[in-house]
Amino acid sequence: MLESLGLDGTTTSAYRIWLRNATLTIAEVAQQLDVSQDVVQRAQQVLLDRGLLLVSWEEPGRLVPVNPGIAVERIYQEEQLRLAQQQKELLAARAGLTDLVQDYASGVGSRSATESVDHLEGIDRIRSTIEELSSTAQREVLAMHPSREHSVAALAEALALDIKAIERGVSLRSIYSDSSQLDAATVDYHAAVTKVGMQVRCARSVPTRMLIFDRSSGIIPLHVSDTGEAAIVVRGEALAAILVLSFEQLWVSAEPFRGDDGQIVVSREGIDPSDSDRSLLRLLSLGVKDEAAARHLGVSVRTVRRQIADLMRHLEAESRFQAGIEAANRGWL
Repeated sequence: MLESLGLDGTTTSAYRIWLRNATLTIAEVAQQLDVSQDVVQRAQQVLLDRGLLLVSWEEPGRLVPVNPGIAVERIYQEEQLRLAQQQKELLAARAGLTDLVQDYASGVGSRSATESVDHLEGIDRIRSTIEELSSTAQREVLAMHPSREHSVAALAEALALDIKAIERGVSLRSIYSDSSQLDAATVDYHAAVTKVGMQVRCARSVPTRMLIFDRSSGIIPLHVSDTGEAAIVVRGEALAAILVLSFEQLWVSAEPFRGDDGQIVVSREGIDPSDSDRSLLRLLSLGVKDEAAARHLGVSVRTVRRQIADLMRHLEAESRFQAGIEAANRGWL
């Protein structure tokens, strides 16, 4: 339950022990958990940062467990504010791109061989362009899907394209809205694609549909209310970078897709780290503190710690040190 707050199994177990007996020392908790005192020390710091433990006013030096219901509600409110700000930033980025299209259409600037912005009119042309870019992608396809329900035919078509891309060695990552997990056909699709190698995450708010190919081209709808009426195609790394930034910011805060049993679904090949994950791992390997890492990545400290917890879970590591070793063994660093 507390994993969604960025707490790993050891931290959660330590918290439960302190809830039962707040007077226990770090050494005593470490003995009960059969882990080192350093591990419990780090767990205690996480609990302090999350507001699940507080320093006693009456007895300085003693820690007092906080009612988890109160702490979770506070964290939930903070998360809601953060998500609202994030959506505002994403919509601003989208608006900026639309302005760029208007400048392009009116002849402002010049078209080059590598950078261009084009309009697509009608669902047929949009679909054919998506299929063309999907079939020629060589390294990576990133996608965002805000709608809750998707037709069975559209999902079947998407699955066929996804499997072809994965068979070519293309890395696929997609973000769906949380509400998509209420649609049976979409859930079945998520389960199918994760098993063959796609990474799927779900976010509370996904501002627009978006597809990015090899970080050098991308498609977004011109009208949010009707994604099949018209779309914008950007070509060139400089223009696509705006879309990539929006995707990566949302990816960090999104939750991995969970199957019918509530467990995270992992692909048969395991989960490859995103560029953001690799950057964070490099910072941690240099001994950079969470606060400094957050500033470097342009995200909140909570987001960094949540990302670390996510990485530890995927690496099946009980500590950051162990996660670093496993990440190195996998060639992630």
